[in-house]
Amino acid sequence: VVVAPAEGQYPTVLLVPGLSAEPIVTQLHSKVCALFEGTRGETLRQVILEEYIRSHQQSRNIQHDITENQNHNNDNDDDLTTIATSNRQDRNTTTNVRERRGGQWLENDVQGEKGKWEVLHLLNQGEWIHENMMQCPQTSEFVQKSISGSIEEGCIFGNVFISVLEPDTVIERHCGPTNVRHRLHFALQIPSTTTTTPMANEYKNCTTTTRTPVTAATNHPDIPTLTVLDQSLTWTEGECFVFDDSLVHAANYPGRRSTTNQDDAKHCVSDNNTTGNQYEDVRAVLIIDLWHPELSNLERQAIAELYPTSGRRRRR
Repeated sequence: VVVAPAEGQYPTVLLVPGLSAEPIVTQLHSKVCALFEGTRGETLRQVILEEYIRSHQQSRNIQHDITENQNHNNDNDDDLTTIATSNRQDRNTTTNVRERRGGQWLENDVQGEKGKWEVLHLLNQGEWIHENMMQCPQTSEFVQKSISGSIEEGCIFGNVFISVLEPDTVIERHCGPTNVRHRLHFALQIPSTTTTTPMANEYKNCTTTTRTPVTAATNHPDIPTLTVLDQSLTWTEGECFVFDDSLVHAANYPGRRSTTNQDDAKHCVSDNNTTGNQYEDVRAVLIIDLWHPELSNLERQAIAELYPTSGRRRRR
């Protein structure tokens, strides 16, 4: 068994010697991974996918409203009355956004100018983001009730978030902050050229790709891949895997955007009648940071005390 410090292991904050260091560690988290299997796992995937799409659509719609409002204000005459009215409108718009935004979606840095990597944190550096949790209530409830003993709550190394990659996105080789955690990926939406199957509930008119396992990335050059050390992985919808992100890893999604004829395309229709065909091309996964299973409860408590969340530091 390879133990830390290992070749290709360069965590940016904390390295604990002696912990096992393998690229793929799904087998070490079998109890957690079992929660995502079978009929229950497929239902869970549908629920999380729907909440993600709803939140993301709301966020885009609100951003569009802000842009339209700003453009309208710029077209007005620049007299004092107009300027004062415009300022009030801007303040009101900002207030409305805080009240009804579709979650705080953040855009991470990627290599080049074409790609896009967006995330929605439910748990960010050990702290729950309640505004975002309200946008994904069933996802948040599942994580808190079913996995709370394994996730790094109260510690700056802990995160739970939805991660979305668009085509032409490259995430450069990098290492996570520490080897005291392992990172779980649960695949929600994976682009594919296979046939489609209907989603459930309010997005019943939406389609998602069938979960056809893809193991050889070289035979499918357009699909998204994750490389950990020298192992190249692909995602399969409705399945999860866990890897050691303290090891050098990178993500690449060279895929092309859909060219499906607009008249023939099937769309996702939600409450606000917006179409979701733009989601057919993205790679969406739920990411959960888990404690390294070789750490005792006492060791976990000590690490959380040494690396607390910003909120805990302020309360001291």
